[in-house]
Amino acid sequence: MRLTKKKMEQENIISDRSIRDKCIGRYEVLEKVKKLLLLPGTDLMSIDQVADFYEVSSQGIKNLYSQNKEEIDGDGTKMLPRDFYNGSNEKSISVDIKQTSVTYTFEDGQIVTINNRGLKAFSKRAVLRIGMMLQQSWVATNLCCGWRSENRNFVSI
Repeated sequence: MRLTKKKMEQENIISDRSIRDKCIGRYEVLEKVKKLLLLPGTDLMSIDQVADFYEVSSQGIKNLYSQNKEEIDGDGTKMLPRDFYNGSNEKSISVDIKQTSVTYTFEDGQIVTINNRGLKAFSKRAVLRIGMMLQQSWVATNLCCGWRSENRNFVSI
């Protein structure tokens, strides 16, 4: 089976960290592919939000993160504590406190659940890096192609 140049470039980004490192500063391409939904009052996304953005399962993002933790953490991850929104400027319209978690519902309709251990959150750079490593995402494929179309000299095969 003959690989197209586009497919070869995509596979290089997926497998070669040095290529990903060259692109990582260009996280503004995320918004060009699809609108980002960030956690209220932050520039961060939860695992579920990252999965929704790339149209893959949350478990797939968790697996990818656990296999590439050091690389992704280097781009910015944070564990938000259970009480992150207590006393914050972000106005929630309801708070549901349970023994194992707390769920905040915000004016814009966002619902954020933080369990007792906290909520893993990813910076835009980390979200971009995850996209460069995903193999089965239409959004991630468009992200990589969109980046290349802006930066034609980046990948040479």
